[in-house]
Amino acid sequence: MAIGLIALAVGCRRDAAPEDRAYGVAPAPAAVRPFRLGVPDVVLLVTGATEGILEVCNCQGPMPGGLPRRGGLVASYRAAWPNLLLIDLGNSLWFEPRDLRNQFLWNGYRRMGYDAVVLGSHEWAVPGDCLRRLLDEAGVTPLATTVASPDLTPASVVTRTWPGGRVAVLADVRPSALAYLPPERRKRLALASRAELARGVARARDDGFIVILVLHGPARDVPSAVDLGPDLIVRGHTKRSAPEMMHVGGTPVVQVGGQTDVGVVAMTCRDGRIAGLEYRLETVDTRWPIDTRVLATYKQYARTAMAAALAAPRAEGLATVPSATCGRCHEKAHAAWRTTRHAHAYATLRKADRTMDPECIGCHTTGFGMRHGFTTIRETPGMANVNCQDCHRHTVAEHQRPGWRPPPMTADVCTRCHTPATDPDFTLAVRRAAIRCPAHVVSNPEAR
Repeated sequence: MAIGLIALAVGCRRDAAPEDRAYGVAPAPAAVRPFRLGVPDVVLLVTGATEGILEVCNCQGPMPGGLPRRGGLVASYRAAWPNLLLIDLGNSLWFEPRDLRNQFLWNGYRRMGYDAVVLGSHEWAVPGDCLRRLLDEAGVTPLATTVASPDLTPASVVTRTWPGGRVAVLADVRPSALAYLPPERRKRLALASRAELARGVARARDDGFIVILVLHGPARDVPSAVDLGPDLIVRGHTKRSAPEMMHVGGTPVVQVGGQTDVGVVAMTCRDGRIAGLEYRLETVDTRWPIDTRVLATYKQYARTAMAAALAAPRAEGLATVPSATCGRCHEKAHAAWRTTRHAHAYATLRKADRTMDPECIGCHTTGFGMRHGFTTIRETPGMANVNCQDCHRHTVAEHQRPGWRPPPMTADVCTRCHTPATDPDFTLAVRRAAIRCPAHVVSNPEAR
């Protein structure tokens, strides 16, 4: 498996495709902090471990992450520093190969102007024909210096040239990162030797390029990556970013992962080598504008996913009823419920324009995907919001049996929706106190 020097991106970034221009223009940029080293010759932006996340929840208030705000961060940096190289370090796709999100995520990357996407363990888990189709449809450049397959030969190196510096990026995807792939998938992958990779690094340096090596592997492999002689190592295959630059054997190393972070490396160059280097970690938060071009990608996904969810066979599930039905007997409990955020959960989605995302709908309505549950607000308005049976997991028939007592509520009832991703500050005792109903007594027995 020869590793050649293929210049895939030289000079200015390619123009947006015609269909992308139809989605609007880049957002008005936010202010970007200057670098201490002065005016950089090259600015490198790196992301990793997006894991299929197109947009974040925002139910409990603005949360960091999501492609639309990441697009705003990228657009802001590009407006400030045109000599910008944007690379994803791998595991951008969700680990389930045929997940619908994977069909849209790289489309958003293209609209952000990614120069290359490293094919990591999540990407190589996708069957070859499907992976090739995803790449063809998205139009992004795949990068994997040490891995190829009969179905797909990614770029072995991506280069960029500006008046102030020349940069070559190679991606070292380690076998240990591919260990959990299905055996039949691993058998179809061809791996380069360490000697081949070393020759590729040396060739790029001899041609006057500053060599950035993406290490898609565990931290224990950093020293052996240093031995290959790159000018900078950027480690992916992690969901945790390191806020500071490290040095291993004299080589600078940065570590970036998780969909809320973007790593920024600014460098000045002299005689084909790094003269000055500065690193910062940016959080994708409300400081950055929303890129409506990328937001359009998320909305396309949501509409497609909702259509698929509504067309899918509905499971039997719990025989759910509207909270108003429970309120015929439990008037005080129903009145208390109406004062909680649960009773207005669907309005929260409307305000955020998220009523077409089935992942959101599942937690803001009752029984979505079930035979007795929510379908659309027009067809099943009584099943909108978080109703009584979302917390009290029993049916009316069980409730009416003589001598029946309600089962105790456990934490997993809440954490089905209040996950670390959707509600990172969730505390069970605080939230239960906020939504607790009056005692389980029948306040209107005649209504039975």
